Amino acid sequence: MKTVMKIKWLIKKAYLYILFYKKNIKAKSRSPEEVYDFDFLNTVFENNKLIKSNIDTYNNLDLSYVKKHNLNDITETSIENSKNLVNSINNEYFSNLNQYGYGRKILDYENYSEIEFVDKFHLYPANVFVINEILKLQENKEIQNGLIVDYPSGIGNLLFYLSKFFPTENLIGIDDFSQISKKDIEDYQKSTSVIEINKYEDTNFRDVDVLVSIELTLDVIIENILKLNSKYLIFETMYVSRFNDIQKALGSSYIVDSINESVVVYRLK
Repeated sequence: MKTVMKIKWLIKKAYLYILFYKKNIKAKSRSPEEVYDFDFLNTVFENNKLIKSNIDTYNNLDLSYVKKHNLNDITETSIENSKNLVNSINNEYFSNLNQYGYGRKILDYENYSEIEFVDKFHLYPANVFVINEILKLQENKEIQNGLIVDYPSGIGNLLFYLSKFFPTENLIGIDDFSQISKKDIEDYQKSTSVIEINKYEDTNFRDVDVLVSIELTLDVIIENILKLNSKYLIFETMYVSRFNDIQKALGSSYIVDSINESVVVYRLK
């Protein structure tokens, strides 16, 4: 079985190389590590496949709702209060939110023209698009007074940004504290919005309007997420596009409401 999987992956790598050869060769600035990063090329390939299958809902990396607001004060406070995170469990992520993983790399690969705007936030790039989608839902009155849940929430910086638009009692974070300690979160929140962050099993839920899950392999928590019956789910596109089982699980109760290369929004049927 393992041998068959290895052969299939070798075949796909050859296919990906041919498929992306012209784009890579035109971008002379790309290093060999980028050209031959087949895991990344597969991520781009699967993202594009999911987008094409939901092309009627594609929103072209829209940030028009975020741009209506000045969030510089939130960013400055968040950065100032995160200095202790260099000593956190996963300091590679929390000290390098903008550049970590494939989030920004996807935008760069797609030649996204607003990438400098995204870099201004103290957020993992996909979460800037999350804010935009939530503000759009709010402006269109698709969400009212239900909870907005961030799962996993880390230090709660996404919720801190959202506290500018929603009452803190409507914002909840869920985390298992394997990547960030409870104390580090409390230290961060001393001068930011104090928002409840607990383990899933210790959280009291009421009606959930939006559940956000960014930068995590969804198969670990997808069952918990579906139990909450949220009106909307927002995921990083690459954590849905590469896993058929997750797409199948979501398809039983949700339909794609909006999608781009960074995030996908699902709406309850």
